[in-house]
Amino acid sequence: MIRIFTSFMIIASLASCSRVARNITGAESTPSISILPATGQTVVHEDVILQGEATETVSFGIFKTGPNTRAVLSGSVASFKTSGANRLKEAALYEALKDSPYDIVINPKYIVTTNKSLFYSKTNVKVIGYAGSIKFD
Repeated sequence: MIRIFTSFMIIASLASCSRVARNITGAESTPSISILPATGQTVVHEDVILQGEATETVSFGIFKTGPNTRAVLSGSVASFKTSGANRLKEAALYEALKDSPYDIVINPKYIVTTNKSLFYSKTNVKVIGYAGSIKFD
């Protein structure tokens, strides 16, 4: 009886050690996409100041609470792997622009404050800058 059980355990452990490998390759040819440059001008409204704020709280180093909507910073790619401070900067930009008729924040200044304790961390980002709009030709 012990031999049968031992044999079964050895066979089961060897059978479970399998590996699945998958390769996904793209098309071999290079796609041709022609994108025309946008022609237009940026208008700075120096009399209008935009402000936004975003806060993230981390408890026990695991549980995060904070904003889940954000604007994409220039030169960055929207992804879930964006670092904490940049993610909050994007959220503060979104808050500054969401209820305004303007398109961009010109010369944004960020104020990042972090309060840390043993089990708790709170990061606050404030953004302030001039309102700007884009007029296309």
